[in-house]
Amino acid sequence: MENSKTALELMKQRYEAYKNGDINYVKKTWDKKESKKINWNEIIEWNNSVEWKDLKIIRVERGDRLDRDGIVEFEAKYFDKETKEEKIHHEISYFLKKGRKWYYKGYLQE
Repeated sequence: MENSKTALELMKQRYEAYKNGDINYVKKTWDKKESKKINWNEIIEWNNSVEWKDLKIIRVERGDRLDRDGIVEFEAKYFDKETKEEKIHHEISYFLKKGRKWYYKGYLQE
């Protein structure tokens, strides 16, 4: 995937990476300071236990080419292979721009 130009573009690319099982891309686009705290084996296991179905963008704040940060609120529908249920992951993601690249910093509490 190419370098994203906006926070929203990165959000969509990360969703596609999860959908395609490309956890290396997810890791590469996570803020390095924050990614050190992540148990990547747990992320891989969990992602293998779901099937991503749909992404719905709810709102976007900042995150354009000239911004330094941005927020993307979304809902991602997925099928849980273990429980055989459709579920929705709701998140308000926070992104930072460092140099010319956008990174996922984490999520904001509602």
